[in-house]
Amino acid sequence: MRQRTAQIKAKNKELEQFAYVASHDLQEPSPDHFRICRAAAATVQGQTDENADKFLDYMLHASERMKVLI
Repeated sequence: MRQRTAQIKAKNKELEQFAYVASHDLQEPSPDHFRICRAAAATVQGQTDENADKFLDYMLHASERMKVLI
């Protein structure tokens, strides 16, 4: 029983480390992605058709959600 508990604790430690690294790696490009989306929207929004504006809005909101989720 103690050996199994030790194994589970070791696996949990590995998972915790993996989650930390994955979160960091995903967070790194997030601000740049959001800035690029915002710049693209500011540059062309209102100058294109309605569908393009909807896609730009979707892109901005998705980028914001991604930042929050990470």
